[in-house]
Amino acid sequence: SYHFDGKAGLYKVVMEQFAGGRFSVAKRMLNPADNIEEFRVRLEMYVAEIIGTHVDQPENVCIIQREMERELSPIAEEIFRQNFLKTIECLLEFFRQAQKKSFIRKDIPPLNATMILMGSVLHVGQKDAISKKFFNVTIKDENFRKEITKNIVDVFLSGMKTGS
Repeated sequence: SYHFDGKAGLYKVVMEQFAGGRFSVAKRMLNPADNIEEFRVRLEMYVAEIIGTHVDQPENVCIIQREMERELSPIAEEIFRQNFLKTIECLLEFFRQAQKKSFIRKDIPPLNATMILMGSVLHVGQKDAISKKFFNVTIKDENFRKEITKNIVDVFLSGMKTGS
């Protein structure tokens, strides 16, 4: 109570630090690319980072997912607006810049591309226990994590290619 003004204050600080870290990663990795290969590498790094977060900070990811599945509490909404929304905006701008350079299709709105990519990535993290139980693969295995990251980006970019 002395340092955080109760449980709500502690919750807010922990979630702000987690969310701020995600925004910092997005700002660092999602700079506009000069060519298609750099675009792919940046996207793979970002996807790998998100999947790695599910392995390294599962409790924080679980808390955020629960908050997103229900109406956001006032504290969670503030954190979402100040951090996660900025993270999404970084990805949107990354896709806008890629469209301007004709790295990806211009007929798919950047918001839709963001939702499709993030949906795929988050699903892999959320369903890891099921993957382990029924298919004996887990993102905790570094080789599988690298493989699934590359596969997500390959499938995503195959559908986003110009001329598709």
